[in-house]
Amino acid sequence: MRKLLLAVCAAGFCLGAAPVPSDEEAQGVIERAIKAHGGADRLSRVRADRVASKGVLIVNGAETPFTSETTVQLPGQLRNVIHLQGEHKTTFVQVLNGDNVYFTIDGQPQKADDQLAAELRQALLLNQAVRLTPLLTDRAFTLESLGEVKVGDQPCLGVKASMKGRPDVRLFFDKETGLLVKTEHALDDGAGKQVLQEEMYGDFDDVGGVRRPMKVSAYRNGKKVMEAEVTDVKYLDKVDDAEFAKP
Repeated sequence: MRKLLLAVCAAGFCLGAAPVPSDEEAQGVIERAIKAHGGADRLSRVRADRVASKGVLIVNGAETPFTSETTVQLPGQLRNVIHLQGEHKTTFVQVLNGDNVYFTIDGQPQKADDQLAAELRQALLLNQAVRLTPLLTDRAFTLESLGEVKVGDQPCLGVKASMKGRPDVRLFFDKETGLLVKTEHALDDGAGKQVLQEEMYGDFDDVGGVRRPMKVSAYRNGKKVMEAEVTDVKYLDKVDDAEFAKP
C-alpha cells in the first residue's frame, strides 16, 4: 500500500559530478515539448504548486477511493496527504524536506526508513522531470533520445533522463502535439526486485498558461494500480517551510 500511495504523487537534487553532454535530438524533443506545454518562460516560473486529486487505488482488483493533496517546492520539498475513503477511512501524510523524511498514519508517526526516503526522492525527481524545463537547465540531468516509439497505437518520441544515483526516467511525447503521454521508471519492490512504474497522462487543459494533464493512470509491471483526475491546481510563489516540518 505504501508504494501505491507514492503513485498518487504523480499527477532535484544537484549532484557534483559533471554529466555527459545530452544529445541534440533529445534536447530538441524537450524544447518542442516545453513549447507545447506553455513555453519556457511560464514553465520555469512554476517552482511551487499544490495539486488536489481524486481517484481510486487498485489492489488485487479491488478499488479504494481516495482524495489527495500534493505540495511541491523545488528543489527538495514535497508533502503528500492522502485520504482513503473506503470502509476504513485512513489519512496518510508523507513529507520529504531535504534530508528529512516523515510519515504518519492517522496522525501517528511511522518509521521513515531508507526505502521510503528513496521512494519519495524518486517521486520528487519524477515531479521535477515532468516540469520539463529542469531537464535543460539542471546540469545534473543527462538526456538521451529513444527515437520514435509507439505508446499503444500513438506515435511518440522518447527521451531518457538520467541523474547520477537515481533510476532513469523515460518520457514519451506525442509526435504530433509534443504533449507528454507517458513516463516510465524503475522502483524497488522492497524484496530486492525491480518493478516497472508507468504513468499515463491525458485530458490536457490550460491552467494559468500551462498545459497540464488532468487525468493520470499508474501501472506496476503492466497492471493498473491507480487512476485519478486533478480537481484543483494552485501555483505558489513560496510555500512556508512549516508545511514541510515534522507532522
